[in-house]
Amino acid sequence: MDKIFILMMTICLTSCSQHFSFLPENPRLHDAVVHQPYSAKITIFGAPVISPGIELRLAPENTGLTIKYCQIPEWRMSDKTTDTRDLNCIQVQGTPVKTGVVTFLVAGGGYAHMFESSKEFEKTYTINILASEDK
Repeated sequence: MDKIFILMMTICLTSCSQHFSFLPENPRLHDAVVHQPYSAKITIFGAPVISPGIELRLAPENTGLTIKYCQIPEWRMSDKTTDTRDLNCIQVQGTPVKTGVVTFLVAGGGYAHMFESSKEFEKTYTINILASEDK
């Protein structure tokens, strides 16, 4: 009986832990081409992301690409919805204006719960911007 109790508690505690994962997992996103629209989406799994404290940094900044949160779908909103950003979804989009390598950082944390304190995450992605004749 004690073995069953210990096994059940172990399963309960390990299933409630936060393990952030990202989609896509590969830190290198698909290539962009100068003067052609680009869009990529990153989804964060594991726990709801905390609003204050998440950091989105794009470097260099003058490439024509922007990074922002996705919007919550209309069907998930109610009359009481005050923030329409989906903090577990990041969108990189724009039209690149010059070649080079763009890196961006996605960092933040997830909510704490009964069995574990809040966790932080950090992931860096890169995008190669190619000239139109290279593609």
